[in-house]
Amino acid sequence: MAAHASDTPLALPLRGVEAHVAGEPGTNSFANPGKRESCVRWVQLGPDFAVPTTGGPIEPKGRLRYIDGCSDSLLCAPPRKGDPCLNHLHFPGGIDQTEHTHPSLRAGIIARGEGACCTPDGETRLTRNLIFVIPAAALHRFRTDQGQSMDVVPYHPDSDYGPTDEEHPMVNRTLVGGRKIDNTQGRHAIAELMTAVMPL
Repeated sequence: MAAHASDTPLALPLRGVEAHVAGEPGTNSFANPGKRESCVRWVQLGPDFAVPTTGGPIEPKGRLRYIDGCSDSLLCAPPRKGDPCLNHLHFPGGIDQTEHTHPSLRAGIIARGEGACCTPDGETRLTRNLIFVIPAAALHRFRTDQGQSMDVVPYHPDSDYGPTDEEHPMVNRTLVGGRKIDNTQGRHAIAELMTAVMPL
């Protein structure tokens, strides 16, 4: 795990994506709910990535359950299945995660609180504003002390989740003759297997 402390606004250029973090003047904090300027600006670069997004501040904890009592929220969803995404990961106090790996790298910043990342090579202390990178397939776990939570904003360079040409909210709720369309070709057709009208 590589780590770097920073006291200035940062940009993380990773595989066609640039995440700008802005917070209180003179800091790169985006975890202060009392500051309207606290946000993440997420710009996907290149011909296939053109969806600028601004979000924040992060909430006290994530909206979804994650491993070992943690929680997470999807801050910036992949525009298409397979595209990068940005998340908020919350660790309550007293967490000792199960060792695990990810199929692609993870990079992020400690937005609030503190904790540690443990790998076979040792333990790295994580404090607010510290930037980290975990290589693909690297065995690791996070831990927090009792009474000390930690919030991380991690970047994922890929995803197995997201809309496709065949499945997305616009096309799923478009009915022709009362039936969902087959959108696999350039010209839509009635989906032969659809026998009932989808409930609205």
